[in-house]
Amino acid sequence: LRRQRQMCIETGGKTGYTEAAGNTLVTYAKNDNTYLVSVVLQSVNGAYSDTKALLDYGFNNFSRTAVKDLPSKITRHLLPAEKYILKDYKDDMLFETRRTASVSLPSGVDSNALEKTYSITKNPAGLPLLTVTYTYKIM
Repeated sequence: LRRQRQMCIETGGKTGYTEAAGNTLVTYAKNDNTYLVSVVLQSVNGAYSDTKALLDYGFNNFSRTAVKDLPSKITRHLLPAEKYILKDYKDDMLFETRRTASVSLPSGVDSNALEKTYSITKNPAGLPLLTVTYTYKIM
């Protein structure tokens, strides 16, 4: 499914039905560098028109922005509980970013207003993972 729309290109979709959700439609769409997923359940107006309205709203009111202040290497001091969970790690751990981070923000929100927090989780496939969570306060 690749149809040109007013604002986006649908790159994929899947219809479905369940007793609880009724007729459903999941759609994946791209516009410039922004990707959105729309999930419509129990549509009153019709799943296709609801999907178009959701995607148009998303593309008109949000944009993907690169995070500028994330260094390529981040050293984190491990808390005692983290050292216990991760087992056999030193007091500090070095993490390396592998790609440029980006966030989706409402139109008009400056990426400099973002606050970030870090959390470290055990990775069964290898080294621990550092998750950076960005938040902003609505004025």
